[in-house]
Amino acid sequence: MFSNYLSSALGNLLRNRLHAAINLFGLALGLATAILIGLYIRDEVTFERFLPDYQQTYRLHSIGSGVNRQPETYPRTPHEIAAPLRDEFPEVAGTVRLMRMSVGLRHDAFAANEDIMSVDPNFFSVLGYRLLRGDPATALARPDALVLTRAMALKYFGTVECVGKALEIDQKETVRVTGVMDDLPSNTHLYGLQFLLSGLAPFSELYLADHRPPPGPGSFNNDVATYVRLKPGASAAAVDARLPDFMARMLPTTDPEDAIRSAILVPIDAIHLHGKEYGDYSTNSDLPTIYAITATGVLVLLVAGINFVNLVTARATRRAVEVGVRKAAGATQRQLIAQFMGESVAYGLVALILAVALVELVLPSFNGFLDRTIGFAYWREPALLAILVGSAVLIGLAAGIYPALVLSSFRPAVVLKGAASAQGAGTLRQVLVVLQYAISITLLIATAVIRHQTEFATSGSLHFDKDLIVAVELGGVPSTRGTYGRKIYDPATVDLMARRIEAVPGVKVVGGSWVIPDARGSTTTDWTPLDQPNGKPLLIGRVMLDFGFFESYGIQPVAGRLFGRDYGIDKVPVVPKEEGSAILNESAVRAFGFASPQAALGHEIKSDMDDSDASQPRRIVGVVPDFPLNSIRTRILPTVYLVAPDWSSYLNVKLTGENVPAALAAIDRIWQEMVPSRPIQRQFIDARVERLYRDVTRQGQVFTGFALVAVLIACLGLFGLAAFTAERRTKEIGIRKAMGASTGDILKLLLWEFAKPVLLANAIAWPVAYVAMSRWLDGFAYRIDLDPLVFLGAGVVALVIASATTLYHALQVARSRPVLALRYE
Repeated sequence: MFSNYLSSALGNLLRNRLHAAINLFGLALGLATAILIGLYIRDEVTFERFLPDYQQTYRLHSIGSGVNRQPETYPRTPHEIAAPLRDEFPEVAGTVRLMRMSVGLRHDAFAANEDIMSVDPNFFSVLGYRLLRGDPATALARPDALVLTRAMALKYFGTVECVGKALEIDQKETVRVTGVMDDLPSNTHLYGLQFLLSGLAPFSELYLADHRPPPGPGSFNNDVATYVRLKPGASAAAVDARLPDFMARMLPTTDPEDAIRSAILVPIDAIHLHGKEYGDYSTNSDLPTIYAITATGVLVLLVAGINFVNLVTARATRRAVEVGVRKAAGATQRQLIAQFMGESVAYGLVALILAVALVELVLPSFNGFLDRTIGFAYWREPALLAILVGSAVLIGLAAGIYPALVLSSFRPAVVLKGAASAQGAGTLRQVLVVLQYAISITLLIATAVIRHQTEFATSGSLHFDKDLIVAVELGGVPSTRGTYGRKIYDPATVDLMARRIEAVPGVKVVGGSWVIPDARGSTTTDWTPLDQPNGKPLLIGRVMLDFGFFESYGIQPVAGRLFGRDYGIDKVPVVPKEEGSAILNESAVRAFGFASPQAALGHEIKSDMDDSDASQPRRIVGVVPDFPLNSIRTRILPTVYLVAPDWSSYLNVKLTGENVPAALAAIDRIWQEMVPSRPIQRQFIDARVERLYRDVTRQGQVFTGFALVAVLIACLGLFGLAAFTAERRTKEIGIRKAMGASTGDILKLLLWEFAKPVLLANAIAWPVAYVAMSRWLDGFAYRIDLDPLVFLGAGVVALVIASATTLYHALQVARSRPVLALRYE
């Protein structure tokens, strides 16, 4: 019997090669997409779970006062609380601090700028990372210890056997390799970690957390990431309950309105998907994104399943005689159901084989696009293999059950007379076609909205010109330590470098600044309006910059003027109580209660900071538009901008666009002459902004790809369905032509038949897409409005696709001679 079933299935496949090819390719494409999405989702939800005892590991997030005294959460903490936390809480097994810094590394003649993570010596015991070479208990015990990843060991030494070898930091300090750890997988928030430097080490040029003065009352300097490992069975909730009192004692304040001093333990495996809920906007994903991509995969698979049902039910009547003969020969309905369900499952398994081949072909490019290391070793994962095979069988059963019931229900006497029809199959096909196009239209709308929001995030919402700006990081310039350990780069060297670079042909203007877009270095401090009755202090953002910063970014004032060297008030005050100048953004104007940007000009404000260059009375001389230095997912803070050259950590170089390579080469030469100890570290601001919104950009591109796959699968199914419909209506069309219908009339008839489901699909897709995309846009503080033209355009595109897909078969039938059509069958 099995051989008979197999022979019948193969014969049917060979007789309907186009139908079989469309079915197999559509299912394979849907399965391949689902597998890729499944692998991606698995990677997303398993962040940090490769670490031993990850359930007991947390990152400590601090809570302080934000703008308007609202509590604000930060993913970093003051450096001085780690040891007391470990000592005072019996639940804590250990704490470790991490701080990223940029240094110049050299081995022999090879030198490069690298980001190094300075850590406490107990890094491996707290976080559980394993070493390939070296002893984790002692690898970071020495003050000159350095641990490399495998990639960095190969980069600098060409081998992982490099323990004991030396590297130079900024040509001033020597460190020795004490361990080599494996490259981290992509499913960790520390992905990209390449170096571990011992113990917030006592190198004179490094950022020394343990060698700063203690903070004064009211200060709240978050400078390190603090990780906490709890003892087995310890309760994180119990620790969280006592953290407010602990933080209040550790960080005392003299301001009764500034009493928010607390912290919270965030599970390490929750950082990637829930980081934004705890003030970490550097993570690349969140639950809404996961849900959206998962839904997209399900929808693509659903479209492929719809195609299968449509095409098989459409061909059901072509196998009516076969069913009648089998029933007349004694076959039972159960046997026929088993036969046709078996064929459906076989289609699913063959499609799975094709899908696996597609995934293996595409996965390297998919990983490269997402910057991931997602694996697909199904032969080493029995559970994964079982899921794949089980899914293919279930899809085959689910997609084939209705066609099998339809085919097996035919009565022999009726079908052998040629009068059989699939009762209800036509209605089912119409419903499924409508659903198929509703899914495609929804995905097209989502793609367009995400694309427009991405363009808005990277251009429209910035309010500054990001093109042709090169940010030169000043790390390596001679420096000293200011208040609370702040690194002060030698102002004379920085000013000379800026003037030399500004003289380079192709350079328009140079301006120094403390932060650049995505540098995440702005702070908040109390500002008091001095000339307003009962003026109360307001917690407002503060950004320090140098002359030329606004000009570099093309930012024009909406009122007043920008800073200028010709204005004496813009100089950095050196005499106590001497008046200085300030520029506000529009949000700060509203926060201070001024009626308009123009009305704010001339008023004085004063900061409570004890820095000599920030605490002077400041006269407001200009107002600039709100522009983001962080992600537009967060609302732009009310901000005061001050001239403070000795705060500059970057030089912002605006190029004219003429002979850019020569200008960059000249900038590099100037740097090498003035800072020979470290290679220049520069980057284009537009590239930095692109990285800031890379998650949004990639999400848009992934959605676009999946939407195109869904549309392609829908087109395949519609193409096969159109072929069947045209064939089935051949005699009807012949009669119509014999009665005088023109080719155009026939085309209109057939095209309208396929246009009606698309129009109905729009009525379903538009409200669904509106609700879904409105919720997605709610994740942005600054967002586009949903444009009705996007919805209309998606509907038109779907209609054009439906018409183009069916046009070929419609033309073939419409142009046929009536006499040939009437001879059909």
